[in-house]
Amino acid sequence: MADGIVNIRGKDYITVPKRMAEFRKEHTIKEGWAVVTECQDISDKIRVKAMILNPAGMIVATGHAEEKPGSNPINKTNAVENCETSAVGRALAMCGYGGESFASAEDMARVQAAETPISSDVVAEIKSKAKQASVDIDRINNRYGVQSLQDLSQEQAVEALRIISKQINKKDDDK
Repeated sequence: MADGIVNIRGKDYITVPKRMAEFRKEHTIKEGWAVVTECQDISDKIRVKAMILNPAGMIVATGHAEEKPGSNPINKTNAVENCETSAVGRALAMCGYGGESFASAEDMARVQAAETPISSDVVAEIKSKAKQASVDIDRINNRYGVQSLQDLSQEQAVEALRIISKQINKKDDDK
């Protein structure tokens, strides 16, 4: 990553910290510019709304983001912070900070990770643990809306293994 710019699939994406630094060079806190966020915890998701306020307190841009706690390694411990960063990045993009894309480098990295196919070893591990926990493979596929285990994203595979492992542990505890 060179100076807050990440190239993903041949396209440059600007990180949220770089967007914020560029914004703050021109719109300082001292002048009265503000970035305000509101967080909502909705059932199993977190939503954040970020607003850019001018010195008069008027909203000049908003950005929204949604994350599912535990859905990836970052969201296991920092789902709110991750969601807030995405929302702020989108609000800054609405103000013209972000190049040609509303998606930040962080957003695109998550998309790329979700699109990375799982290995045959992971599929075999899911099958083995599912058998051990007496979990039907079709039930797993239905839960994630996929045709087969090979269609699971990395995040979904990790979550499926975590859930199945819990069932195995519960089964062992009941013995």
